[in-house]
Amino acid sequence: MPQPSAPTAAPCSPACANGIAGFLLGRDGGLAAQIGPLIADDDAIAGALVARALDGIEGPLFVDLADSKREVRRFLDASGFAAARPFTRMLHGSSARFDDAARTFAVVGPEFG
Repeated sequence: MPQPSAPTAAPCSPACANGIAGFLLGRDGGLAAQIGPLIADDDAIAGALVARALDGIEGPLFVDLADSKREVRRFLDASGFAAARPFTRMLHGSSARFDDAARTFAVVGPEFG
């Protein structure tokens, strides 16, 4: 099966030229590796980070991707991923999110809060 084409990261804007435009962490798990958190300035950067991670990971892999990140979801679908469960982040004691929803593409995993 041909590998889907990975999104290409756009050149960094002047605002991020001296900063970090995105990052992706990963870890081994009991059933599968897990990638996340995935934080990026835009879809292209997020997609490029995921594509790079997929090049280096073999075997089962979990990603807890935010529902709103449709472009990265399309890339993951084309790469053979399938939705396994819904994921809803809920807050208690505060109405303000602690993260930046526009830049948060995937979380580390629900077991880390």
